[in-house]
Amino acid sequence: MKNYMNEGNSKFLRSIILGMCFGFVSMVILTLFFSFIVASASTSWKVINTFSVVIIGVSALVCGFSSAKINKEKILLVGTASGAALYFLIGVIAIIITKDAFSSTFLIRMLIAVVASVIGSILSVFLGKKNKYI
Repeated sequence: MKNYMNEGNSKFLRSIILGMCFGFVSMVILTLFFSFIVASASTSWKVINTFSVVIIGVSALVCGFSSAKINKEKILLVGTASGAALYFLIGVIAIIITKDAFSSTFLIRMLIAVVASVIGSILSVFLGKKNKYI
């Protein structure tokens, strides 16, 4: 006999992990793109901070979109969990590298990541495959 409870949990975790991978890859690509922009022009710290918020938002959007495409049942829960997990992963890496504690900007960026991830998961439903009849 199969245990259907474990299949649902494994699909849920698999969609979160794969969504985090897609979000992390998009974050790396966007970071490289914006680093070329920053290196080519003299920019202030405000612009760099804005770029980091845009990178977090777009990568969380990709994370939520891909997670909801993989798991088509609990899209809001998957979107929220994948966005929070992605940002906690990035936050842990940042804390290890900089040895800095949590701050208010960390919480604000996490909120941006979770909201963008939920928006991405909702967009995956509306931009899904639709049957077009002529």
